[in-house]
Amino acid sequence: LLLNNCQKVFYRGTLILIRNENSLRMRRASNNVIVIGDPELSENCRAYTGDHIDFVYITNNSGLLCIVNAVELTMTKKRFAKPCEILCVANNMAYMESTEGIT
Repeated sequence: LLLNNCQKVFYRGTLILIRNENSLRMRRASNNVIVIGDPELSENCRAYTGDHIDFVYITNNSGLLCIVNAVELTMTKKRFAKPCEILCVANNMAYMESTEGIT
């Protein structure tokens, strides 16, 4: 996939992708957390093209943000991201699209 065919959802900060097959266990999904953009992370903390994720969070200096279909929402709205699939990963940037479509 070409990068211009992907939806860019990464910006300054740390992108945290939580892969979780059971959304009811989201709060216990620490084993499924993938972080992109942190040079101190280990090799297994990476996302790859085609990875399926259920939740996307971005942290920055102002706190924890949630991305829903590439729309930035504060976590205080208590809304969850729709399932998404990573289209491509390049230069520590993740590009994804919602598997349920953009609403």
